Amino acid sequence: MSVDVETRISQVEQAVLQLTARMEEFFERLERALEKERQERQRSLEEERRARQQALEEERRERERQIREMNRQWGHLAAKYGTLVEDLLSPSTPYVVETVFGCSRENILEQAERVRRRKQGRSMEFDVLVVCPDFVLIMEIKSQGRAEYVKAFVEKMKQARDFLPEEYRALPIYGAFAAPHLDADVIAFGERQGLIMLAVGLPLLEVKNSPGFQPKAF
Repeated sequence: MSVDVETRISQVEQAVLQLTARMEEFFERLERALEKERQERQRSLEEERRARQQALEEERRERERQIREMNRQWGHLAAKYGTLVEDLLSPSTPYVVETVFGCSRENILEQAERVRRRKQGRSMEFDVLVVCPDFVLIMEIKSQGRAEYVKAFVEKMKQARDFLPEEYRALPIYGAFAAPHLDADVIAFGERQGLIMLAVGLPLLEVKNSPGFQPKAF
Protein backbone atom coordinates (compact mmCIF):
# COMPACT_ATOMS: atom_id res chain seq x y z
CA MET A 1 0.00 0.00 0.00
CA SER A 2 2.82 2.45 0.92
CA VAL A 3 4.62 1.64 -2.32
CA ASP A 4 1.62 2.66 -4.31
CA VAL A 5 1.38 5.95 -2.42
CA GLU A 6 5.04 6.72 -3.01
CA THR A 7 4.64 5.85 -6.65
CA ARG A 8 1.64 8.13 -6.99
CA ILE A 9 3.47 10.93 -5.21
CA SER A 10 6.45 10.47 -7.53
CA GLN A 11 4.15 10.49 -10.52
CA VAL A 12 2.47 13.68 -9.32
CA GLU A 13 5.83 15.30 -8.73
CA GLN A 14 6.94 14.35 -12.24
CA ALA A 15 3.71 15.71 -13.66
CA VAL A 16 4.14 18.97 -11.75
CA LEU A 17 7.75 19.24 -12.97
CA GLN A 18 6.68 18.60 -16.56
CA LEU A 19 3.84 21.10 -16.25
CA THR A 20 6.21 23.66 -14.73
CA ALA A 21 8.72 23.10 -17.53
CA ARG A 22 6.00 23.46 -20.14
CA MET A 23 4.70 26.62 -18.48
CA GLU A 24 8.21 28.07 -18.36
CA GLU A 25 8.68 27.18 -22.02
CA PHE A 26 5.27 28.74 -22.81
CA PHE A 27 6.11 31.95 -20.98
CA GLU A 28 9.53 32.07 -22.66
CA ARG A 29 7.87 31.74 -26.07
CA LEU A 30 5.25 34.31 -25.05
CA GLU A 31 7.96 36.70 -23.87
CA ARG A 32 9.90 36.23 -27.13
CA ALA A 33 6.72 36.80 -29.13
CA LEU A 34 5.89 39.92 -27.13
CA GLU A 35 9.46 41.20 -27.51
CA LYS A 36 9.32 40.57 -31.26
CA GLU A 37 5.97 42.33 -31.47
CA ARG A 38 7.38 45.23 -29.41
CA GLN A 39 10.40 45.50 -31.68
CA GLU A 40 8.22 45.38 -34.79
CA ARG A 41 5.91 48.01 -33.32
CA GLN A 42 8.95 50.13 -32.45
CA ARG A 43 10.28 49.78 -36.01
CA SER A 44 6.86 50.66 -37.38
CA LEU A 45 6.61 53.72 -35.15
CA GLU A 46 10.14 54.75 -36.13
CA GLU A 47 9.28 54.38 -39.83
CA GLU A 48 6.09 56.40 -39.31
CA ARG A 49 8.08 59.05 -37.46
CA ARG A 50 10.65 59.26 -40.24
CA ALA A 51 7.91 59.38 -42.89
CA ARG A 52 6.06 62.08 -40.96
CA GLN A 53 9.27 64.05 -40.47
CA GLN A 54 10.08 63.74 -44.17
CA ALA A 55 6.57 64.87 -45.09
CA LEU A 56 6.89 67.87 -42.75
CA GLU A 57 10.28 68.73 -44.24
CA GLU A 58 8.89 68.50 -47.78
CA GLU A 59 5.92 70.62 -46.71
CA ARG A 60 8.30 73.19 -45.18
CA ARG A 61 10.39 73.34 -48.37
CA GLU A 62 7.25 73.69 -50.49
CA ARG A 63 5.93 76.43 -48.20
CA GLU A 64 9.25 78.30 -48.45
CA ARG A 65 9.19 77.90 -52.23
CA GLN A 66 5.64 79.28 -52.36
CA ILE A 67 6.61 82.21 -50.11
CA ARG A 68 9.62 83.01 -52.32
CA GLU A 69 7.43 82.82 -55.41
CA MET A 70 4.73 84.96 -53.80
CA ASN A 71 7.32 87.56 -52.75
CA ARG A 72 8.71 87.60 -56.28
CA GLN A 73 5.24 88.12 -57.73
CA TRP A 74 4.45 90.80 -55.14
CA GLY A 75 7.67 92.56 -56.08
CA HIS A 76 6.66 92.62 -59.75
CA LEU A 77 3.14 93.67 -58.84
CA ALA A 78 4.37 96.46 -56.57
CA ALA A 79 6.59 97.82 -59.32
CA LYS A 80 3.75 97.70 -61.82
CA TYR A 81 1.33 99.18 -59.30
CA GLY A 82 3.64 102.11 -58.59
CA THR A 83 3.78 102.96 -62.31
CA LEU A 84 0.05 102.44 -62.61
CA VAL A 85 -0.63 104.92 -59.79
CA GLU A 86 1.53 107.50 -61.52
CA ASP A 87 -0.26 106.93 -64.82
CA LEU A 88 -3.67 107.28 -63.12
CA LEU A 89 -2.98 110.34 -60.97
CA SER A 90 -0.64 112.50 -63.06
CA PRO A 91 -3.34 113.56 -65.59
CA SER A 92 -5.14 115.36 -62.74
CA THR A 93 -2.29 117.84 -62.34
CA PRO A 94 -4.00 120.67 -64.30
CA TYR A 95 -6.98 120.40 -61.94
CA VAL A 96 -4.62 120.76 -58.97
CA VAL A 97 -2.79 123.86 -60.23
CA GLU A 98 -6.08 125.50 -61.19
CA THR A 99 -7.74 124.68 -57.86
CA VAL A 100 -4.82 125.74 -55.67
CA PHE A 101 -3.15 128.48 -57.70
CA GLY A 102 -5.73 129.54 -60.26
CA CYS A 103 -3.46 128.59 -63.15
CA SER A 104 -5.80 127.32 -65.86
CA ARG A 105 -4.86 124.58 -68.28
CA GLU A 106 -4.37 127.17 -71.05
CA ASN A 107 -1.77 129.01 -68.96
CA ILE A 108 0.40 125.98 -68.21
CA LEU A 109 3.74 126.57 -69.91
CA GLU A 110 5.08 123.05 -69.48
CA GLN A 111 3.94 119.77 -68.02
CA ALA A 112 6.15 116.68 -68.00
CA GLU A 113 6.12 113.31 -66.27
CA ARG A 114 9.01 111.23 -64.96
CA VAL A 115 11.50 114.00 -65.50
CA ARG A 116 15.14 113.03 -64.88
CA ARG A 117 17.76 115.72 -64.33
CA ARG A 118 21.51 115.39 -63.81
CA LYS A 119 23.96 117.94 -62.48
CA GLN A 120 27.61 117.51 -61.54
CA GLY A 121 27.32 113.77 -61.05
CA ARG A 122 24.07 114.02 -59.10
CA SER A 123 20.63 113.11 -60.39
CA MET A 124 17.03 113.76 -59.43
CA GLU A 125 13.71 112.53 -60.77
CA PHE A 126 10.39 114.37 -60.64
CA ASP A 127 7.22 112.34 -61.07
CA VAL A 128 5.39 115.39 -62.44
CA LEU A 129 6.79 118.83 -63.27
CA VAL A 130 4.37 121.67 -64.07
CA VAL A 131 5.40 125.21 -64.96
CA CYS A 132 2.97 128.13 -64.85
CA PRO A 133 3.94 131.76 -65.48
CA ASP A 134 4.37 132.52 -61.78
CA PHE A 135 5.51 129.26 -60.22
CA VAL A 136 6.77 125.69 -60.64
CA LEU A 137 4.94 122.70 -59.15
CA ILE A 138 6.72 119.42 -58.48
CA MET A 139 4.52 116.45 -57.67
CA GLU A 140 5.63 113.26 -55.95
CA ILE A 141 3.31 110.28 -56.51
CA LYS A 142 3.47 107.20 -54.29
CA SER A 143 1.36 104.05 -54.15
CA GLN A 144 1.25 104.41 -50.33
CA GLY A 145 0.90 107.61 -48.33
CA ARG A 146 3.57 107.04 -45.70
CA ALA A 147 5.01 109.82 -43.54
CA GLU A 148 8.57 108.74 -44.34
CA TYR A 149 7.83 109.21 -48.06
CA VAL A 150 6.59 112.73 -47.32
CA LYS A 151 9.73 113.48 -45.31
CA ALA A 152 11.97 112.23 -48.12
CA PHE A 153 10.07 114.39 -50.61
CA VAL A 154 10.63 117.48 -48.46
CA GLU A 155 14.38 116.81 -48.56
CA LYS A 156 14.15 116.44 -52.33
CA MET A 157 12.31 119.75 -52.61
CA LYS A 158 15.11 121.53 -50.73
CA GLN A 159 17.49 120.60 -53.56
CA ALA A 160 15.05 120.68 -56.48
CA ARG A 161 15.88 124.22 -57.64
CA ASP A 162 19.40 123.15 -58.63
CA PHE A 163 17.96 120.62 -61.09
CA LEU A 164 15.50 122.92 -62.85
CA PRO A 165 16.25 124.58 -66.19
CA GLU A 166 17.88 127.98 -65.77
CA GLU A 167 14.81 129.90 -66.92
CA TYR A 168 12.65 128.44 -64.11
CA ARG A 169 15.02 128.79 -61.16
CA ALA A 170 13.87 132.28 -60.20
CA LEU A 171 10.23 131.14 -59.83
CA PRO A 172 8.71 129.96 -56.54
CA ILE A 173 8.72 126.17 -56.36
CA TYR A 174 5.86 124.32 -54.68
CA GLY A 175 5.59 120.67 -53.78
CA ALA A 176 2.59 118.35 -53.98
CA PHE A 177 2.49 114.84 -52.53
CA ALA A 178 -0.09 112.45 -54.01
CA ALA A 179 -1.18 108.93 -53.07
CA PRO A 180 -4.37 106.87 -53.49
CA HIS A 181 -5.09 107.33 -49.78
CA LEU A 182 -3.73 109.61 -47.05
CA ASP A 183 -4.36 109.24 -43.32
CA ALA A 184 -5.22 112.39 -41.39
CA ASP A 185 -1.90 112.40 -39.50
CA VAL A 186 0.05 112.14 -42.76
CA ILE A 187 -1.96 115.05 -44.22
CA ALA A 188 -1.24 117.12 -41.11
CA PHE A 189 2.45 116.27 -41.29
CA GLY A 190 2.61 117.26 -44.96
CA GLU A 191 0.82 120.53 -44.27
CA ARG A 192 3.38 121.42 -41.60
CA GLN A 193 6.03 120.98 -44.26
CA GLY A 194 4.13 123.30 -46.62
CA LEU A 195 3.15 120.58 -49.08
CA ILE A 196 -0.06 120.30 -51.07
CA MET A 197 -1.49 116.90 -50.03
CA LEU A 198 -3.49 115.00 -52.64
CA ALA A 199 -5.45 111.77 -52.58
CA VAL A 200 -8.15 110.08 -54.61
CA GLY A 201 -11.50 111.83 -54.23
CA LEU A 202 -14.51 112.93 -56.25
CA PRO A 203 -12.18 114.30 -58.88
CA LEU A 204 -9.48 111.68 -59.37
CA LEU A 205 -7.13 113.82 -57.30
CA GLU A 206 -8.66 115.83 -54.50
CA VAL A 207 -6.86 118.49 -52.44
CA LYS A 208 -6.84 117.29 -48.83
CA ASN A 209 -5.31 120.33 -47.13
CA SER A 210 -7.17 122.28 -44.47
CA PRO A 211 -9.30 125.30 -45.50
CA GLY A 212 -7.14 128.38 -45.85
CA PHE A 213 -3.91 126.36 -46.23
CA GLN A 214 -1.13 128.25 -48.01
CA PRO A 215 1.53 126.12 -49.73
CA LYS A 216 5.15 126.83 -48.96
CA ALA A 217 7.58 127.92 -51.66
CA PHE A 218 10.83 125.98 -51.58
